[in-house]
Amino acid sequence: MMKLPLWVAAITMTSCCFADTAKFNALVVDVVSGEPISGANVKSWFEWNIGWRAWSEPTPIITDEGVTDAGGFCKQKGRTNTGEVTCIAEKKGEYYKGVFFTSLKEKNLLGVWQPDNLVATIRLQRVEHPIPLWVKKVALGLDKDVSSLPDGKFYFDFLAGDFLPPLGNGRQADVMFARNAREDRGEGENGANVKGRSFRDTIRVCFLGEWNGLVEMKCDNRNGIRIRQAPESRYQNEFSIWRGVGKDLQCESSHNKDRDFCFRIRTERDAQGMIRKAWYGKIYGDMKILAGYNYSVNGVKFLYYLNPTSLDRNLEWDMKTNLCPNPGSLGQLQP
Repeated sequence: MMKLPLWVAAITMTSCCFADTAKFNALVVDVVSGEPISGANVKSWFEWNIGWRAWSEPTPIITDEGVTDAGGFCKQKGRTNTGEVTCIAEKKGEYYKGVFFTSLKEKNLLGVWQPDNLVATIRLQRVEHPIPLWVKKVALGLDKDVSSLPDGKFYFDFLAGDFLPPLGNGRQADVMFARNAREDRGEGENGANVKGRSFRDTIRVCFLGEWNGLVEMKCDNRNGIRIRQAPESRYQNEFSIWRGVGKDLQCESSHNKDRDFCFRIRTERDAQGMIRKAWYGKIYGDMKILAGYNYSVNGVKFLYYLNPTSLDRNLEWDMKTNLCPNPGSLGQLQP
């Protein structure tokens, strides 16, 4: 049997030890000041893909954990055969979670993912003024098209957390949902040369009462809290959501899970035009049309937060006290 030279064997053994290794330095800083955050907990997940074997055996879960030093740094290392790495940092009670994703593409001769001196900067937002809020996942899914309702309209009461009769027990209508007639957008065709009609169904979302409405917010979903406070102005009374079938005969919609809003309801002003009453809230993840059989429009779905104190624009939820007695399925809690 031919023996390998010692230097070849050494390189081979070294390559086996370090193959698929990804390593980096997590740097955790304050999103406003840029100052490093010491004592933050850091955890990373290194993806390992076992292909078809995942049907019959568990996929390895490869992680690394640590705590940031005085400079805000924490070394992380793990093995991944895809180069996909997720890193989360948090300092409970002081900062919200922040996330860093990377997709490494190349390895060196030893099989180590490059670059091996990567600095993953994670910017955290401070926990400032968390309070109890009314948080509810709303879902109306009828067994028929909402066009069967009077004038194709239905109403929601944000303070009661319910639709108005006959769909619920709400008392005061804050927003009206109005279904438009289906818009025929002409003939379409898919990749298999099958022809069909392209169309769009639209629901107008109308906030009732003067000075009420909603405003779209620009948010960074990776840095903890998406909306901390409602703005004082720029509220619009109406916007639209839609879904349908495109020219390629594929389903399409306006829904964008990364789109967030603030809203204001029941606004009253005094003789000088100053607001003396108003309630503020936020909507995470857009509003979505719920569809039924044969593309019927059966209702809507959305997640909203409401501050029950008039004139208080603070929307930072403490994630402990939900003032809504029947919040629905909230999934992973978000502030």
